[in-house]
Amino acid sequence: MYDKKVPDSVRIELITRFYRNPGIEGTPGQLADIIGPESAHVERQMEKLVQLCILEEKKVGGEIHYVHIPPFSISMSGMKSIR
Repeated sequence: MYDKKVPDSVRIELITRFYRNPGIEGTPGQLADIIGPESAHVERQMEKLVQLCILEEKKVGGEIHYVHIPPFSISMSGMKSIR
């Protein structure tokens, strides 16, 4: 078992990557190839991002792929103004 603390910089890099490339998806190994760290680090951080509702897991051909859940926006057009 790998007990070393996973660097937060991996999580920040993943969030940045998904934010700048909203259509990106892939396995931890594929994303580790893009950002550099070991895939075990990437996988643990991706699992945390799923818990935070930033990423979503989906099964593709028997593999788990991760995709970004875009933040929703609330339309202010129908709201009453507060004065």
